[in-house]
Amino acid sequence: MALPDFNTLSLAVCILLGTYTTFLCGRPPNPTPYDSKTPDSMKLVVSPSGLFIRSSIDVTFGILHALLTLNYPSPNPLICPNSSNLNPSLFAWTPRSTISIAIILLGSAIRLSAFRTLGQNFTFRLAKPKTLITSGMYKYVQHPSYTGKALIIIGNFALLQSPGGFVGCWLPAWLVEATLFWRAIANILVGGIVVFVWKRVSEEESVMKETFGKEWEEWHRKTWRFIPGLF
Repeated sequence: MALPDFNTLSLAVCILLGTYTTFLCGRPPNPTPYDSKTPDSMKLVVSPSGLFIRSSIDVTFGILHALLTLNYPSPNPLICPNSSNLNPSLFAWTPRSTISIAIILLGSAIRLSAFRTLGQNFTFRLAKPKTLITSGMYKYVQHPSYTGKALIIIGNFALLQSPGGFVGCWLPAWLVEATLFWRAIANILVGGIVVFVWKRVSEEESVMKETFGKEWEEWHRKTWRFIPGLF
């Protein structure tokens, strides 16, 4: 078997790097206060089992996609019995793969920076923070960790969890090519995530307002929620 060329090897390495940073961003940076009495619509999502399931999916798809990249266009049939379903743009340096990896790494950098800036205040389970942090990215944005996580999810779905990727190895061709079906699934997922996250943000802001009062209100008024100058 011929050794992979530099372009193929570099893409596989970048995929694994994106997978690793995605994994880091899904791990609680501090002990999770599971005994918190604060209302939290995400308490099941951030439970040990919920985090394990999400991390397992991200890591599994990332590793398998990297392996498929190294062996594309003729991967091992045991890993990919329907290799004809694979989308070539996902297994070479193309605008789609490049942008997807860049989005994952950018989102990871934003989220990990939020971890560092908030320090002990950052917990996956909603609880009252000890201090109001207004430095770093928080000088401009109130919820940068959600922005980072959104980018990570978008990048992973566009590249690693696309129907033309590893998942397509185990699906019939007609389903992989059912564009309208996948668009409908994507719209449902995006809509659900937006509603879910907005509820969590509202809960978080209620806790912040109750804890810090006018100090938080002034900071809230001067900053943007997710993207400076936009939203």
